Amino acid sequence: MSTATPETGDVAAAARSVSLHVLLLRAADVAPRPTWVKSTLRRRVVFMHGWWQDHTSWLTTAQRVREKFGHDCLLLDWPGMGLSETPRADVMGADLLLAALRRTLERVGWADGATPLTLCGCSLGGAIAMRYTSTWPATVDRLVLIAPAGFDEKRPSLIFRFLTWLGSHVVDAAPASAEASEAPAWPKAHWLLQQLRLVRTTPRYDAELDWFQTAAARRPLRVVCATHDELHNAYLWAGGRRADPTFRLTFCCANHGLLCVSIARLKLWEDAENWHGEAVPSSKL
Repeated sequence: MSTATPETGDVAAAARSVSLHVLLLRAADVAPRPTWVKSTLRRRVVFMHGWWQDHTSWLTTAQRVREKFGHDCLLLDWPGMGLSETPRADVMGADLLLAALRRTLERVGWADGATPLTLCGCSLGGAIAMRYTSTWPATVDRLVLIAPAGFDEKRPSLIFRFLTWLGSHVVDAAPASAEASEAPAWPKAHWLLQQLRLVRTTPRYDAELDWFQTAAARRPLRVVCATHDELHNAYLWAGGRRADPTFRLTFCCANHGLLCVSIARLKLWEDAENWHGEAVPSSKL
């Protein structure tokens, strides 16, 4: 189990300076409902989107989770995506996302472990949720992962191979001045360089090898995979976890992109076991 943080050098400085766009849905801001869980089951739920997405991919789910159970919910945009600030290209990567997530949770008072966290991540967001759990395991109660990255792919697609190849070659060929510039002359090229820096570490995004079998994964874990996923197939790494009642694996008839943009159609809020500990009848996906 890892306890070291990735916040060193330039990454730490960038994480302190970059401001993530955050949407905080507090249960205290709405009228309580009879379906709300008792205070001992209240969670803080963090929703993390995938590459080239933003917080709106999880918005309906977060609103319904607060409405139905009374959990506080936090949504964010990763650096360089959605409404968040754009960092320097030379520090863009999975380490920056992990450090920025930690800084954001510290700023809103969610990093102390006093109230358990439920981490929800889609694709790239799933890999960062896994890394956060490995780094700060005492603060995380359970995870919900939708088509998560974070595993070596046994059957990488041509799209996957092309993205990783392009990321490696373009970043290596970029001049140092273009990487480090705070005010790039070509903002769109600077943004593209950032994104290619990020995907060059895909599919694992530096998550632990065979993460499902690590100590950090030994907690309630819900995983939804696409039946025709051309990028990430986490279920191939489930192994012996399939017999574990705390590990729930579901398949949805879709490809990777369709699943990532259709999270609300999964109606994850209908299954209380995703968010805390009391199961209620769930809909069939």
